[in-house]
Amino acid sequence: MQTSKKVIMSFLLFFLIGCKKSNTSEIININVKDSVKTQNSTKVNDNSKEQSDSFVISCGSGCAMTYNLKNVKDLGNIKEVRFEVETYIDEVLSETNDETYLFYYNQSNQIEKIQHKGEKENILENLLPNAVNSFKNFAGKLVNDTKINTVQDTKSINNNEKLPYNKTINLKTIKYNVLDSGYFKGITKFICDSNNPRYLPLPQKDDIEVILVPQDCGDFPYRFYLLTIKNNNVIGNLYVEGEWHEPDDEENTEVSSFSIDKNYNIKVETKFLDSFKSDIYKISDNGKIIKQ
Repeated sequence: MQTSKKVIMSFLLFFLIGCKKSNTSEIININVKDSVKTQNSTKVNDNSKEQSDSFVISCGSGCAMTYNLKNVKDLGNIKEVRFEVETYIDEVLSETNDETYLFYYNQSNQIEKIQHKGEKENILENLLPNAVNSFKNFAGKLVNDTKINTVQDTKSINNNEKLPYNKTINLKTIKYNVLDSGYFKGITKFICDSNNPRYLPLPQKDDIEVILVPQDCGDFPYRFYLLTIKNNNVIGNLYVEGEWHEPDDEENTEVSSFSIDKNYNIKVETKFLDSFKSDIYKISDNGKIIKQ
């Protein structure tokens, strides 16, 4: 079931029915409940903790939809949330569905948009105000429980990566993170597959997020760009790791690698067939990458 569309249609239907039965202006009542259902408690994956919250959308005329939290995946400033949605008519359960949503937060842990997974529309722009408040209230409780990453909470997008950083990516064992291609503005031109935007997190520099994105959709499967992101906008980009050569000239392959020291100096080294070069870059306060 495509919830965002179905809920909107249900609200409109009951709104029309309600208008015929009542002159009151408040047709739809939304209630949020903090219910702890032991039998429904589920361990949350990906560095999150156990959740058992649910909320109810009452749509009048005996209709109610209960969103029971089943699972949360913490993807940085995005949370992938799976619900078991129960639809009740006259207090009788009529339908149960599993639905997944993407909750997008800004650096202040405030909810910016919510999308049904696989769809582009922001349901916060389409639902009735009280329904929007229900989702926002749930989003606020959710971020308090699972701790969206901020500068105050952590110094990196992924706590597994710390400075100094000095690694070589192994294409056979690499495990990417995935995010919505529209989340970071300007990232689309740096990803190969908009349906599967992959990235690797690097240690965060102050309020600037730093990630690696693969450029493996061309002739060379081993190429990575470093991107700097501030206020959800891609600010800087730099080719830092991979291989390149002229067509039919594999003997003259250029091999690039990089490292980041504790002061966040980025060293990019490139080896040629018979030469070598090394460059140092810094990230400015506004997120730009500057060659030293």
